[in-house]
Amino acid sequence: MKVGLGNYLHELGTDVNDRSPYKKLYLTGGTIICVGGTTQVAHPFASDDAQPAVFYQGTINAGTQLLLSCTTDDTDVLRYQLNRDYTQEAGGIQPELCLMFSSPLMRVDNGYSLINETADTILGSVKQLETPYSNLNSDSGTIVNADIFEYDSFTWGSTTLPYRRTEINHASALPALVVYLHEAPSRGTDNIQQLKEVAVGSIYRYLCTHNISATFIVPQCPATTGWTGHLRRVVYELMKSYVSSRKADVSRIYIMGNSIGATGVWCQLSNYPNFYAAAMPIAGDPSGCNAQNVATTPVYCVMGTDDTVMPLSNVEAFRPEVINTGGTFQLDVIADWDHRTTCDHSYTTDRLDWLFSQSRDISTEVDDIRVIHPSDNKFYDLSGREVSSPEKGIYIKDGRKIVF
Repeated sequence: MKVGLGNYLHELGTDVNDRSPYKKLYLTGGTIICVGGTTQVAHPFASDDAQPAVFYQGTINAGTQLLLSCTTDDTDVLRYQLNRDYTQEAGGIQPELCLMFSSPLMRVDNGYSLINETADTILGSVKQLETPYSNLNSDSGTIVNADIFEYDSFTWGSTTLPYRRTEINHASALPALVVYLHEAPSRGTDNIQQLKEVAVGSIYRYLCTHNISATFIVPQCPATTGWTGHLRRVVYELMKSYVSSRKADVSRIYIMGNSIGATGVWCQLSNYPNFYAAAMPIAGDPSGCNAQNVATTPVYCVMGTDDTVMPLSNVEAFRPEVINTGGTFQLDVIADWDHRTTCDHSYTTDRLDWLFSQSRDISTEVDDIRVIHPSDNKFYDLSGREVSSPEKGIYIKDGRKIVF
């Protein structure tokens, strides 16, 4: 059992400095009790093997015997005697305290009660225990297993970009190509850190559960740079390499990203119009982007009102510029969401439904299509699909564009 005792102030007993948008707490096992002063309760993030936790905020005096009991099967999960008084009368600056309990005996589908055994009263009940952050109306909250993704790299010019990829529901037709650009703390060269972002797990699970045939790519940005500048061209060339090698449907290329990754998404749309089927930049900055170019790609953006890292005002100012040039610009502004919450919980089913319902019309485009199988004597349409009996239209045969 691990017990964390905080002070009279706003500490919960486990300090992860949650004022920083990049610090996280994960619960992966063990019996954990954290007690501290109120006003800031740092709820943990859930990983794939995380166990649930229950939280309580209220007035409890020192010496109180607490019991966490499962109401579903009438079993006791844990007991704890409070050995400190956090009330103002005892010198605290708040009239209440906060508690966090977690145990391997707890189950998501069970109900629980927190009982004051000393007074024989119920302090609080949870009808159905949920994993942390599930109350934010989001389909996210867990981290994907990194072993699902294969190591790979792409070299363009003198730059080698490490990335991880996984094939999901691959069928006979060419899969969609999905790329996610990570946040600043995941930069580096280990080709691992970027997979630890919650958004990666949310996107991966959506693709799996909705039977979308896709290749999902998560590159890693070097520590000394960002997704704009030179690296924007490397990312673009990486996407093009999948199309030209007939490994992806050119009409279904999707790009998403958080924070500096979202800024990188805006940069892609600004510099490479008519390439992506749809984009989802979350908590990014479109300052300096070309609105007319961005307007060629449908965009769904999410921003939080309490985000102090990426200003909402920049997105709100850019949106009418895109719309006025004929673009589609969906914007959800969520009250009280800070930068961290916005990045982790914006990839909901409804938003991803919209994203993957978009496709690019390539019926009149030929200049940017390449096929690297010129010797197999087969025809392909402009998305790279094999065509057994070509009808009237534009096709690719032996590396040449042919008009019927």
